[in-house]
Amino acid sequence: MLMRTSRVNQVLEDKVRRSLRGLLRPPWRLSVAARDGRVQLRGPLLPEDLARVLDIVAHVEGVAHVEHHLAATAVSKMTRGAPTRP
Repeated sequence: MLMRTSRVNQVLEDKVRRSLRGLLRPPWRLSVAARDGRVQLRGPLLPEDLARVLDIVAHVEGVAHVEHHLAATAVSKMTRGAPTRP
């Protein structure tokens, strides 16, 4: 049963990440963890994206609760250390 639960949690994490693809700038800074329908989000986020991200995640199939530890951060702080494009 533990393996099944672990797999279900991983599938939900993947669904949440897919729902946010293309929305976040930069997307690699957001951590997603799921357990029994409860999704936890961590990381920096642009202030204007916060409400939209929470709404999108709350509407993902399988999400029962969204807990966030997101920090609304200015653009200059979020781009520091970000990979550059050639």
